[in-house]
Amino acid sequence: MAVLSGYMDATMENIREAEPEDANAIADIHIASWQFAYRGIMNDELLDSMDHNKKAAAWSEAIGNLGWSVYVSQDDKRITGFIHISEYGDKDIAQDRVGEVASLYILPELIGFGLGAKLFSEGLSHLAKAGYSQVALWVLQQNARSISFYQKFGFREDGASKIHPKTGLMEVRYVRQI
Repeated sequence: MAVLSGYMDATMENIREAEPEDANAIADIHIASWQFAYRGIMNDELLDSMDHNKKAAAWSEAIGNLGWSVYVSQDDKRITGFIHISEYGDKDIAQDRVGEVASLYILPELIGFGLGAKLFSEGLSHLAKAGYSQVALWVLQQNARSISFYQKFGFREDGASKIHPKTGLMEVRYVRQI
């Protein structure tokens, strides 16, 4: 078992389907991840005003919702990250059976240990098993770290873009065949 900077290798993480009682931990990770990843990209006021109770309520509602799947990674002490996958929500891709990675977040202090890759691979595997032939995701155009991560998994920008409704920032779509 490798220990890196006080943290066990991501291979020691357990990944399981989220349960309603995980909503608080998922909300904590969601907020911490946004505040880490988007500082300098998004408005500080927006990042600092994120409401834990609203996020937890939204995640509690999402967990178990038909059409949505949320998986969490967990070490022996806590939930360390999550991935949210679903059927692709927009209807502008001509191909049938398109899945979507709606969100992928891990605790900021665990970035670089392979946990994000493990969760992402698990999510893609679930989409493939569910019969999706393609997967899409949206990423902020200025989020170079995430874009690089997705490109390592074979995702490519397809030219679609939209304005993120909460931030007013440009998002670009990345896709790949499963």
